[in-house]
Amino acid sequence: MRRLPAWLSTLTKITVAAVLIAWMLRRGALDLSAVGSALTRWPLILLMAGIYYLQLGLIAWRWSLLLGAQNIPFPLRDAFSLTMIGMLFNLIMPSSIGGDLMKSYYVHQRAKERSPEALTTIVLDRVLGLLSLFFVAALAALPSLLGGTGSAALPTLSLFSVLGAVGGVAALGIGIRAGRSAGGIEHSNRLVRLLVRGAGSLGHYWTTPSILAAATAAGMLSFVLSCLNFSLAARAVGVVDLPIQFLFLVPLGLLTTALPISPAGIGVGQVAFAELFRLASGGAFTFGANAFTVFQTVQFLVNLTGFFFYVSYRNPATSRP
Repeated sequence: MRRLPAWLSTLTKITVAAVLIAWMLRRGALDLSAVGSALTRWPLILLMAGIYYLQLGLIAWRWSLLLGAQNIPFPLRDAFSLTMIGMLFNLIMPSSIGGDLMKSYYVHQRAKERSPEALTTIVLDRVLGLLSLFFVAALAALPSLLGGTGSAALPTLSLFSVLGAVGGVAALGIGIRAGRSAGGIEHSNRLVRLLVRGAGSLGHYWTTPSILAAATAAGMLSFVLSCLNFSLAARAVGVVDLPIQFLFLVPLGLLTTALPISPAGIGVGQVAFAELFRLASGGAFTFGANAFTVFQTVQFLVNLTGFFFYVSYRNPATSRP
């Protein structure tokens, strides 16, 4: 089958987002007046923006750690600039990996002789981000899983988080172990050789587990800050008493926004957060979509500031003295 034209794929995603938002508005799960009232609590909005910039700094530091393990010097300042550029292009490009493509382009220009290893760090960075998400959800979910508190849905969601964390660790270990074996494979095809080099570079992390531990810890702290930001978003729409055990739903909700069926998870996130909080609370919490809309809007506005990093970034590999 022929691939869909890019414009048709983009139009389909926009249509999905519009339909989901319209559906949420019609059933009353999304209240735009409540979302708009968050503007009257602008100090909370500014605090959320500052926390999100801190999250992006942690993500950039995680990537710089992975690059350093491959003996590719990459200052944190440059890693942060490319992270901001990546966030910008995640918004303006139809593909959910638009930001990674831009980062790949810049890092290839920066480290041409070690491009396979550098590009592999971008993939590994994504994997560690997903693993960190499951870790945070699993740790926050343990009280509900062990104590059986909350609605009947909470233990099920908690078990999903724990299984995701365990499965993620196992998959990462298998991948890195396989990378060690791939390092010695020779092939006549140049593209295959580059792919093998990239896979083989994962073997470096087998001997430097502290790098993986630090990178995962940075990702976990980033998602803890996401939980904090969501609680601030909930407060901005008028929710003052949000039990802490419900914050483990935030990583699970964010996981759904990575699905490539709408631009930047618009609509999908609203549905996911509304249903997760409704199910976990037995129907008591109906603010999930409103709080997530505020949360998502702040992230969009911060990500748009990546434009200033894009126009001001100078790649040392291509810049003239």
